[in-house]
Amino acid sequence: RGYRGSPGQGRGYSPGRGRGCRSGESGDSGSEPGTPRRGAFGGPGARQGPRQEMLQYLPRFPTENLNVQEVEHRARADSQFVNRPNFAKKFTSTMTLVSNHFLLKLSESETIVYHYDVTVRAVPRDVQIADERNNDYLEQLAQRLDADERDGNRRLKRLTRAQNRKVILQLVQQESKRDKLFWSFSNNRRITPVYDGMKNMFTVSQLNEIGVQRETKVHRVVHVADDESPNGEGIFLVTIQVTGSEEEDSECEVNLGEISNYYQGDTDVFPIHAVTALNIILRYGPSLNRIAIGPNSLYAINAPRISLDFGKEFAFGHYQSVRPIANGMSIVIDRTASAFVQNFEGDSLISYIKTLLSKMVREGQGVTSQDVINLMNPQNPHRDYIGKELRKIHIYTTHFGYKRVYKNFYAISTRPADNLWFDIELDEGGRKQITVQQYFKDRYKRDLQYPQFPCLNFGNERRDIYIPLELCFLVRDQHVRGKLDKEQNSKMIRETAGTPFDRFLEIQKSATEIRNESANYLREFDIDIDLQPVRTVGKILRPPMLTYGNRQVDPPAGKWNMDNLKLFRGASLTTWAAINFTRDTKFNEFLKRLVDMAITMGLQATMPIQTFTLRNGNEVPNALKTIEKPTFIFWLQFPDDRLYAKMKQFCGQQNGIPTQCLLFPTYKRATSPQILANLILKINTKLGGVNQLLSNPPPVLKKKGVMILGADVTHSAPADTIEKFFVSTVGSRYEASIAALCGSFDDKYFNYYTSVRVQKKERDEMIDRLGDMFEDIVKFYYKENNQLPQSLIFYRDGVSEGQFEIVLREEFNKLKNKFDEISQRLKQSFRPKVTFIIVQKRHHTRLRPQHPEQGQGKMQNIKAGTLVDTSIIHPRDWDYFLASHEGIQGTSRPTHYYVLKDENQFSSDELYHLTYYLCHTYAKATRSISIPSPVQYAHLAAFRARHHIIASDRVQQRGQQQPRDETPEQREQRFVTLVENLNARISVPASLRQKMYFC
Repeated sequence: RGYRGSPGQGRGYSPGRGRGCRSGESGDSGSEPGTPRRGAFGGPGARQGPRQEMLQYLPRFPTENLNVQEVEHRARADSQFVNRPNFAKKFTSTMTLVSNHFLLKLSESETIVYHYDVTVRAVPRDVQIADERNNDYLEQLAQRLDADERDGNRRLKRLTRAQNRKVILQLVQQESKRDKLFWSFSNNRRITPVYDGMKNMFTVSQLNEIGVQRETKVHRVVHVADDESPNGEGIFLVTIQVTGSEEEDSECEVNLGEISNYYQGDTDVFPIHAVTALNIILRYGPSLNRIAIGPNSLYAINAPRISLDFGKEFAFGHYQSVRPIANGMSIVIDRTASAFVQNFEGDSLISYIKTLLSKMVREGQGVTSQDVINLMNPQNPHRDYIGKELRKIHIYTTHFGYKRVYKNFYAISTRPADNLWFDIELDEGGRKQITVQQYFKDRYKRDLQYPQFPCLNFGNERRDIYIPLELCFLVRDQHVRGKLDKEQNSKMIRETAGTPFDRFLEIQKSATEIRNESANYLREFDIDIDLQPVRTVGKILRPPMLTYGNRQVDPPAGKWNMDNLKLFRGASLTTWAAINFTRDTKFNEFLKRLVDMAITMGLQATMPIQTFTLRNGNEVPNALKTIEKPTFIFWLQFPDDRLYAKMKQFCGQQNGIPTQCLLFPTYKRATSPQILANLILKINTKLGGVNQLLSNPPPVLKKKGVMILGADVTHSAPADTIEKFFVSTVGSRYEASIAALCGSFDDKYFNYYTSVRVQKKERDEMIDRLGDMFEDIVKFYYKENNQLPQSLIFYRDGVSEGQFEIVLREEFNKLKNKFDEISQRLKQSFRPKVTFIIVQKRHHTRLRPQHPEQGQGKMQNIKAGTLVDTSIIHPRDWDYFLASHEGIQGTSRPTHYYVLKDENQFSSDELYHLTYYLCHTYAKATRSISIPSPVQYAHLAAFRARHHIIASDRVQQRGQQQPRDETPEQREQRFVTLVENLNARISVPASLRQKMYFC
């Protein structure tokens, strides 16, 4: 059993969707493996020996969504992943890099800490506590409250981590005197606990009345000042007990010294409990005066906010998490930024609404009270926008005499408070009608200043709960839920894009703050933080030579341009049509420049056979009937997702015609040859041409029958069109994701065949139909080559750290099973060797050159081609970091690769160079990208499928398909049917699937 997490979420030190503890990156202090040094714990260094042998000492750090029993079982067993075969030997140069890992110094002696389970309950207002000191009575009360909630008779208030910490701080204060709960008789001093804000508490001494007795529960009533409770005081019932069970007799006692024992080779079991304790110890101090977003990111309450306009702003904070590295435990610290809802004077919700409306009014006109009043008009185009924004925030009221928070806003009223009538029951019997304005005056003594304003409805479709707008307030310091708009997102990216050296200065400040704010707790548990960041060695790989139609290119620093270059194989652009949805009069002049550029770059190109000027997408079918079916369609439009999706659906899906869209803002800048060249790169690819090839492919690609595969799963955000569709159609429990798989089918490794599926979004992020998708690609490969592939190199994106074993067990086995099916179907043996590699961009390891002059580009980032495979990597499994691209904006994030299987038995150099080379074959760019091209193609294909769904009639008519009184089984079956229908709707003709239609 893992440590307990938040209710309904995980059971780890951080709330997760599964069970257990969270993992992260690993690294060391920059010392070469096997180099004698002082241990990070103040004792002797790790056992010395040959470099490769040292890799066997530390197992993979277990991750969240895995329970502790599974973790310990794996720690005792040999790794089921791939051991590193060797280190990189082929590179042009090396450079010292600074990482954002900081070593932890633990006690030389064994430190036993005690793990307790904590439950904090807000006592309902109608519950009277007869005896606050009677533990047996409080036990019965706790059981009754839990039973009422479990049976649906009562819903207890959900407390935040900050509220829980406030209660526990008060409890510790009242129970720290002699003979109290937090007093140590053995040490004759008070006990200072650490607490994660949910379920987990650690102490260095046994708590009075509990000790390590599993059957004992201690209950305490705590009174805390609370503006969300009547009379300004909240009453809370706290229950503390030992974790674990009789079968797990050691779980409550955690020996931090086991970490040192493990590093010295005295035990083979990785001390996951101790790592969990370290994470909570190091996070507790900083979390007391910060806003927590997610399990690992913290933001100072008084941190400066930078405006993003229209009611949004952002602040900088820090990320922190304990990670094992080669020479000891470390804490990885990174600078983060997060968007917040703007705070207003008096928490005025009216001010927030006016700020939102300022985005909608014409320039030069201010927002007036009349604009707020107009929101009651159902035909007002701004009404839906404001309603959507209000559903993303938490709102509070004070007319009850205390702060009451509403998290579910339903709708804006269509009548003002002084004309919105409803029935009330009279004390003397009977009923009468009354306005909302009069009701609040009579009941709560509130005279409305703006009775002509609308009310907010916090009810639902069955019951209305109206509150006047002026009595509603904005909860402060809210993290933005959903997406920022494009302008806000762009501004945030610009404002946060500092150099690596700026970022690392802030990281160093955060490290110092964490150490200072944790001082009491570090002292209690005999821990310290080394404020010198870990250093490592970067190896610079040589980039590949690229072959174009007229010469070879040596791309320095991960970028090159198309000056005087012809594409390797130009396609034919002769029987094509153009459509102008903007009525811009210079469109034909632009088309002439585009054709000239196409000819210059090696295409056979002429002007379009017909250029149409149309008003909307509905006119396209009739227009195309007037000409012979074109082989390509190019169109110009203003930004409009609906038109874009409709054109892609009609031209591509229904008629098999490849297309290229140009948005008007880009068109206005299209005098630049670079923009024209980029368009030709995409057009040539969609027409089946080849832009460039690797001049000297790595040995891996010179072998016969090699197929490169890239896979990704994309998920919808809460505010996403697709997500809204599934919520309104089937219910909030049914979320969808889109999986895409791209596979090479020739020996050039430029073009990829694509298979895409809609699937139910699962917790474990697996590709449900991977076998079928793989079979689609193998069939085409067989058709093109008259043989089956002999080797598969599979790059898998979109997998979190806690899912590696599941991916290996589920997806790898699905591939293996499909091999058998294909063998039986074709009546020939199909047993390809598979190398399965995870691709991760969402991690917090950052690197910078030791000196600014060693950096690349304006940002002074690490160089394109920087490989790290000796320090901040896993000590046993085969993983590596590779920065294959030039960091243009902000600090480069190297991609983390993790090899789960390698039946092809590649050397490190073979795989490193293959990965790096594949980052140079991206069809749409003249620079290397951050991940291998097939992975990026899979991402684009999944995103294109979203547009196909948007164009679907089912989405446009959403919201009317949910039958009443539907059983869970019927809803599940309807979801399955819906997914199958959508899979039919996102289907793309085979003629396009081989030409990367999504570029």
